[in-house]
Amino acid sequence: MKNRVALVTGCSGQTGSYVVEELLGNGWEVHGLSRSPASGGGTGGKAGTFFPHILEDHGKLPDLLLKTAPTHVFHLAAQSSPGASFANPVETLTANTVLTLKLLEACRNLPAPPRFLHASSAEIFGSPGQLPVNEKSLLQPISPYGISKAAAHQLVQFYRRCHGLPACNAILLSHESPRRGPNFVTSKLARAAARISRGIGTEVFLGDLNARRDWGWAPDYAHGCVLALTGDIPSRDFIFATGVSHSVEEWAEACFTCVGLDWKNHVRTDPAFLRPTDIPEMRGDATLAREMLGWAPTRDFKGTVRAMVEAELAQLGEGGSP
Repeated sequence: MKNRVALVTGCSGQTGSYVVEELLGNGWEVHGLSRSPASGGGTGGKAGTFFPHILEDHGKLPDLLLKTAPTHVFHLAAQSSPGASFANPVETLTANTVLTLKLLEACRNLPAPPRFLHASSAEIFGSPGQLPVNEKSLLQPISPYGISKAAAHQLVQFYRRCHGLPACNAILLSHESPRRGPNFVTSKLARAAARISRGIGTEVFLGDLNARRDWGWAPDYAHGCVLALTGDIPSRDFIFATGVSHSVEEWAEACFTCVGLDWKNHVRTDPAFLRPTDIPEMRGDATLAREMLGWAPTRDFKGTVRAMVEAELAQLGEGGSP
Protein backbone atom coordinates (compact mmCIF):
# COMPACT_ATOMS: atom_id res chain seq x y z
CA MET A 1 0.00 0.00 0.00
CA LYS A 2 1.36 3.40 -1.00
CA ASN A 3 1.47 6.42 1.32
CA ARG A 4 1.16 4.35 4.45
CA VAL A 5 0.64 6.78 7.33
CA ALA A 6 0.19 5.52 10.88
CA LEU A 7 -1.01 7.30 13.98
CA VAL A 8 0.10 5.36 17.07
CA THR A 9 -1.32 6.28 20.46
CA GLY A 10 0.74 5.22 23.45
CA CYS A 11 3.82 5.31 21.24
CA SER A 12 6.23 5.53 24.16
CA GLY A 13 4.71 2.58 25.99
CA GLN A 14 5.85 -1.02 25.74
CA THR A 15 3.69 -2.27 22.86
CA GLY A 16 3.45 1.09 21.13
CA SER A 17 7.21 1.53 20.96
CA TYR A 18 7.64 -1.85 19.27
CA VAL A 19 4.84 -1.07 16.79
CA VAL A 20 6.49 2.26 15.95
CA GLU A 21 9.86 0.59 15.38
CA GLU A 22 8.37 -2.04 13.09
CA LEU A 23 6.46 0.52 11.03
CA LEU A 24 9.42 2.87 10.69
CA GLY A 25 11.60 -0.07 9.71
CA ASN A 26 9.13 -0.85 6.92
CA GLY A 27 9.18 2.69 5.57
CA TRP A 28 5.96 4.03 7.06
CA GLU A 29 5.30 7.66 7.95
CA VAL A 30 4.55 7.51 11.67
CA HIS A 31 2.94 10.01 14.02
CA GLY A 32 3.04 9.17 17.72
CA LEU A 33 0.80 10.29 20.57
CA SER A 34 1.48 9.83 24.25
CA ARG A 35 0.97 11.49 27.60
CA SER A 36 4.72 11.60 28.09
CA PRO A 37 7.77 10.78 25.93
CA ALA A 38 9.19 8.84 28.86
CA SER A 39 6.09 6.94 29.96
CA GLY A 40 7.24 3.48 28.94
CA GLY A 41 10.90 3.51 28.01
CA GLY A 42 10.22 3.04 24.29
CA THR A 43 10.93 5.02 21.17
CA GLY A 44 9.09 8.18 22.16
CA GLY A 45 10.30 11.02 19.98
CA LYS A 46 11.83 8.66 17.44
CA ALA A 47 8.39 8.47 15.86
CA GLY A 48 8.14 10.51 12.68
CA THR A 49 6.18 13.21 14.51
CA PHE A 50 5.61 13.17 18.24
CA PHE A 51 2.68 14.86 19.99
CA PRO A 52 3.25 14.76 23.77
CA HIS A 53 0.33 15.31 26.14
CA ILE A 54 -2.29 15.65 23.41
CA LEU A 55 -4.07 12.54 24.67
CA GLU A 56 -5.09 14.53 27.73
CA ASP A 57 -6.82 17.10 25.51
CA HIS A 58 -9.46 15.09 23.66
CA GLY A 59 -10.75 18.19 21.87
CA LYS A 60 -7.64 18.39 19.73
CA LEU A 61 -7.99 14.89 18.31
CA PRO A 62 -10.22 15.73 15.27
CA ASP A 63 -7.86 18.49 14.11
CA LEU A 64 -4.84 16.26 14.65
CA LEU A 65 -6.38 13.48 12.57
CA LEU A 66 -7.19 15.93 9.78
CA LYS A 67 -3.63 17.25 9.89
CA THR A 68 -1.88 13.87 9.82
CA ALA A 69 -4.43 12.05 7.58
CA PRO A 70 -3.52 8.55 8.80
CA THR A 71 -4.34 5.48 6.76
CA HIS A 72 -4.01 3.34 9.90
CA VAL A 73 -4.63 4.16 13.56
CA PHE A 74 -3.06 1.93 16.22
CA HIS A 75 -4.79 2.82 19.48
CA LEU A 76 -2.49 1.37 22.13
CA ALA A 77 -2.69 4.07 24.83
CA ALA A 78 -4.34 3.03 28.09
CA GLN A 79 -4.23 3.06 31.84
CA SER A 80 -2.90 -0.46 31.71
CA SER A 81 -2.78 -1.66 35.31
CA PRO A 82 -5.77 -3.70 36.57
CA GLY A 83 -4.53 -3.27 40.14
CA ALA A 84 -4.28 0.52 39.89
CA SER A 85 -7.77 0.73 38.42
CA PHE A 86 -9.36 -0.14 41.79
CA ALA A 87 -7.90 3.05 43.30
CA ASN A 88 -8.56 5.19 40.21
CA PRO A 89 -11.71 3.92 38.46
CA VAL A 90 -12.77 7.30 37.00
CA GLU A 91 -9.33 7.95 35.53
CA THR A 92 -9.28 4.40 34.15
CA LEU A 93 -12.68 4.70 32.42
CA THR A 94 -11.75 8.12 31.01
CA ALA A 95 -8.39 6.97 29.68
CA ASN A 96 -9.54 3.63 28.31
CA THR A 97 -13.16 4.06 27.25
CA VAL A 98 -13.84 7.75 26.63
CA LEU A 99 -10.61 8.26 24.69
CA THR A 100 -11.37 5.24 22.51
CA LEU A 101 -14.83 6.63 21.76
CA LYS A 102 -13.43 10.07 20.89
CA LEU A 103 -10.90 8.49 18.53
CA LEU A 104 -13.47 6.27 16.84
CA GLU A 105 -15.81 9.20 16.28
CA ALA A 106 -12.99 11.38 14.94
CA CYS A 107 -11.91 8.61 12.55
CA ARG A 108 -15.49 8.06 11.36
CA ASN A 109 -15.81 11.73 10.42
CA LEU A 110 -12.61 11.93 8.37
CA PRO A 111 -12.94 12.33 4.57
CA ALA A 112 -11.09 9.01 4.23
CA PRO A 113 -11.67 6.98 7.43
CA PRO A 114 -8.54 4.98 8.37
CA ARG A 115 -8.24 1.39 9.47
CA PHE A 116 -8.47 1.34 13.27
CA LEU A 117 -6.98 -1.09 15.79
CA HIS A 118 -7.73 -1.08 19.51
CA ALA A 119 -5.46 -2.98 21.89
CA SER A 120 -7.96 -4.96 23.94
CA SER A 121 -7.17 -7.18 26.92
CA ALA A 122 -7.92 -10.61 28.34
CA GLU A 123 -9.21 -8.79 31.43
CA ILE A 124 -12.47 -8.31 29.50
CA PHE A 125 -13.21 -12.01 30.12
CA GLY A 126 -12.92 -11.78 33.92
CA SER A 127 -12.75 -15.26 35.45
CA PRO A 128 -13.86 -17.39 32.50
CA GLY A 129 -15.64 -20.64 33.15
CA GLN A 130 -13.74 -22.31 30.34
CA LEU A 131 -10.14 -21.97 29.20
CA PRO A 132 -8.56 -21.12 26.88
CA VAL A 133 -10.50 -17.99 25.94
CA ASN A 134 -11.12 -17.21 22.28
CA GLU A 135 -12.69 -14.42 20.26
CA LYS A 136 -16.21 -15.68 21.12
CA SER A 137 -15.74 -16.00 24.88
CA LEU A 138 -18.20 -14.19 27.14
CA LEU A 139 -17.22 -10.73 28.38
CA GLN A 140 -17.60 -10.63 32.18
CA PRO A 141 -14.92 -8.27 33.58
CA ILE A 142 -14.31 -8.10 37.34
CA SER A 143 -12.15 -4.97 37.69
CA PRO A 144 -12.58 -1.31 36.70
CA TYR A 145 -9.78 -1.88 34.19
CA GLY A 146 -11.54 -4.90 32.68
CA ILE A 147 -14.82 -3.00 32.51
CA SER A 148 -13.15 -0.06 30.77
CA LYS A 149 -11.51 -2.30 28.17
CA ALA A 150 -14.68 -4.33 27.62
CA ALA A 151 -16.62 -1.12 26.91
CA ALA A 152 -13.92 0.07 24.49
CA HIS A 153 -13.85 -3.38 22.87
CA GLN A 154 -17.60 -3.24 22.24
CA LEU A 155 -17.42 0.34 20.96
CA VAL A 156 -14.98 -0.84 18.28
CA GLN A 157 -17.41 -3.58 17.29
CA PHE A 158 -20.28 -1.05 17.24
CA TYR A 159 -18.43 1.35 14.91
CA ARG A 160 -17.52 -1.58 12.68
CA ARG A 161 -21.10 -2.85 12.41
CA CYS A 162 -23.06 0.38 12.41
CA HIS A 163 -20.71 2.84 10.72
CA GLY A 164 -18.68 0.52 8.49
CA LEU A 165 -15.38 1.63 10.02
CA PRO A 166 -12.64 -0.91 9.20
CA ALA A 167 -11.87 -1.55 12.86
CA CYS A 168 -10.59 -4.47 14.91
CA ASN A 169 -9.70 -5.46 18.45
CA ALA A 170 -6.35 -7.09 19.11
CA ILE A 171 -6.98 -9.00 22.34
CA LEU A 172 -3.52 -9.12 23.84
CA LEU A 173 -2.90 -11.54 26.65
CA SER A 174 -0.06 -10.73 29.05
CA HIS A 175 3.00 -9.66 27.09
CA GLU A 176 6.35 -8.74 28.60
CA SER A 177 9.73 -7.29 27.67
CA PRO A 178 12.48 -5.12 29.15
CA ARG A 179 10.21 -2.15 28.33
CA ARG A 180 7.46 -3.31 30.68
CA GLY A 181 6.59 -0.67 33.30
CA PRO A 182 8.01 -1.13 36.82
CA ASN A 183 4.55 -1.42 38.42
CA PHE A 184 3.93 -4.86 36.83
CA VAL A 185 4.81 -7.98 38.82
CA THR A 186 6.91 -9.39 35.97
CA SER A 187 9.14 -6.33 35.79
CA LYS A 188 9.21 -6.02 39.58
CA LEU A 189 10.54 -9.57 39.92
CA ALA A 190 13.11 -9.24 37.13
CA ARG A 191 14.44 -6.05 38.69
CA ALA A 192 14.49 -7.54 42.19
CA ALA A 193 16.39 -10.64 41.09
CA ALA A 194 19.02 -8.54 39.30
CA ARG A 195 19.46 -6.11 42.19
CA ILE A 196 19.56 -8.76 44.90
CA SER A 197 22.17 -10.70 42.92
CA ARG A 198 24.33 -7.56 43.00
CA GLY A 199 23.88 -7.07 46.72
CA ILE A 200 21.19 -4.38 46.46
CA GLY A 201 18.44 -5.40 48.86
CA THR A 202 17.47 -8.88 50.01
CA GLU A 203 13.68 -9.22 49.58
CA VAL A 204 10.78 -8.44 47.26
CA PHE A 205 7.14 -8.35 48.36
CA LEU A 206 4.27 -9.64 46.19
CA GLY A 207 0.58 -10.47 46.37
CA ASP A 208 -0.89 -13.73 45.06
CA LEU A 209 1.83 -16.16 43.97
CA ASN A 210 -0.69 -18.68 42.64
CA ALA A 211 -2.27 -16.48 39.95
CA ARG A 212 -1.55 -17.92 36.52
CA ARG A 213 -1.12 -15.92 33.32
CA ASP A 214 -0.42 -16.62 29.66
CA TRP A 215 2.82 -14.61 29.31
CA GLY A 216 4.32 -13.87 25.89
CA TRP A 217 7.05 -11.74 24.31
CA ALA A 218 5.83 -8.17 23.69
CA PRO A 219 7.49 -7.66 20.26
CA ASP A 220 5.52 -10.69 19.01
CA TYR A 221 2.27 -9.05 20.11
CA ALA A 222 3.21 -5.73 18.55
CA HIS A 223 3.86 -7.60 15.30
CA GLY A 224 0.44 -9.21 15.67
CA CYS A 225 -1.15 -5.76 15.86
CA VAL A 226 0.57 -4.76 12.62
CA LEU A 227 -0.53 -7.96 10.89
CA ALA A 228 -4.12 -7.56 12.07
CA LEU A 229 -4.44 -4.01 10.73
CA THR A 230 -2.48 -4.29 7.51
CA GLY A 231 -3.76 -7.62 6.20
CA ASP A 232 -6.69 -8.39 3.93
CA ILE A 233 -9.17 -8.61 6.84
CA PRO A 234 -8.84 -5.43 8.95
CA SER A 235 -12.38 -5.72 10.36
CA ARG A 236 -12.04 -8.78 12.58
CA ASP A 237 -11.00 -9.33 16.18
CA PHE A 238 -8.01 -11.52 17.04
CA ILE A 239 -6.57 -13.03 20.21
CA PHE A 240 -2.79 -13.09 20.59
CA ALA A 241 -1.54 -15.59 23.17
CA THR A 242 0.92 -18.46 23.70
CA GLY A 243 -1.71 -20.91 24.93
CA VAL A 244 0.39 -21.80 27.99
CA SER A 245 -0.07 -20.38 31.50
CA HIS A 246 2.44 -20.06 34.34
CA SER A 247 2.05 -18.93 37.94
CA VAL A 248 3.61 -15.85 39.51
CA GLU A 249 5.61 -18.29 41.61
CA GLU A 250 7.01 -19.88 38.44
CA TRP A 251 7.94 -16.41 37.13
CA ALA A 252 9.72 -15.65 40.41
CA GLU A 253 11.58 -18.95 40.33
CA ALA A 254 12.68 -18.39 36.72
CA CYS A 255 13.93 -14.85 37.50
CA PHE A 256 16.05 -15.91 40.46
CA THR A 257 17.32 -19.00 38.64
CA CYS A 258 18.76 -16.64 36.01
CA VAL A 259 21.01 -15.11 38.67
CA GLY A 260 21.82 -18.34 40.50
CA LEU A 261 19.63 -17.70 43.56
CA ASP A 262 16.79 -19.58 45.27
CA TRP A 263 13.65 -17.45 44.98
CA LYS A 264 12.27 -18.84 48.26
CA ASN A 265 14.99 -17.00 50.17
CA HIS A 266 13.96 -13.61 48.78
CA VAL A 267 10.28 -13.52 47.77
CA ARG A 268 7.74 -12.61 50.42
CA THR A 269 3.95 -12.17 50.26
CA ASP A 270 2.15 -9.11 51.57
CA PRO A 271 -1.67 -8.78 51.72
CA ALA A 272 -1.28 -5.11 50.75
CA PHE A 273 -0.54 -6.25 47.20
CA LEU A 274 -3.68 -8.37 46.84
CA ARG A 275 -6.48 -7.05 44.59
CA PRO A 276 -10.11 -6.87 45.79
CA THR A 277 -10.92 -9.33 42.97
CA ASP A 278 -8.51 -11.22 40.76
CA ILE A 279 -8.45 -13.78 37.98
CA PRO A 280 -7.03 -17.16 39.13
CA GLU A 281 -5.92 -18.18 35.65
CA MET A 282 -5.94 -16.80 32.12
CA ARG A 283 -4.94 -18.63 28.97
CA GLY A 284 -5.73 -17.80 25.35
CA ASP A 285 -6.33 -19.60 22.06
CA ALA A 286 -4.63 -17.79 19.17
CA THR A 287 -5.72 -20.28 16.51
CA LEU A 288 -7.47 -17.61 14.44
CA ALA A 289 -4.39 -15.36 14.37
CA ARG A 290 -2.18 -18.31 13.48
CA GLU A 291 -4.41 -19.48 10.63
CA MET A 292 -5.53 -16.15 9.16
CA LEU A 293 -2.51 -13.94 9.84
CA GLY A 294 0.33 -16.45 9.97
CA TRP A 295 1.21 -15.17 13.44
CA ALA A 296 3.12 -17.23 15.99
CA PRO A 297 5.14 -16.54 19.16
CA THR A 298 8.90 -16.47 18.67
CA ARG A 299 10.06 -16.62 22.30
CA ASP A 300 9.01 -18.98 25.09
CA PHE A 301 8.40 -18.32 28.79
CA LYS A 302 11.97 -18.87 29.97
CA GLY A 303 13.38 -16.85 27.08
CA THR A 304 11.14 -13.91 27.95
CA VAL A 305 12.11 -14.05 31.62
CA ARG A 306 15.80 -14.25 30.83
CA ALA A 307 15.65 -11.29 28.44
CA MET A 308 14.08 -9.15 31.17
CA VAL A 309 16.52 -10.18 33.89
CA GLU A 310 19.53 -9.67 31.62
CA ALA A 311 18.26 -6.21 30.70
CA GLU A 312 18.02 -5.34 34.40
CA LEU A 313 21.55 -6.63 34.99
CA ALA A 314 22.81 -4.51 32.12
CA GLN A 315 21.16 -1.46 33.68
CA LEU A 316 23.22 -2.13 36.79
CA GLY A 317 26.41 -2.01 34.74
CA GLU A 318 27.28 -5.70 34.99
CA GLY A 319 25.66 -6.96 31.79
CA GLY A 320 24.50 -10.48 31.08
CA SER A 321 23.66 -13.18 33.58
CA PRO A 322 26.13 -14.96 35.86
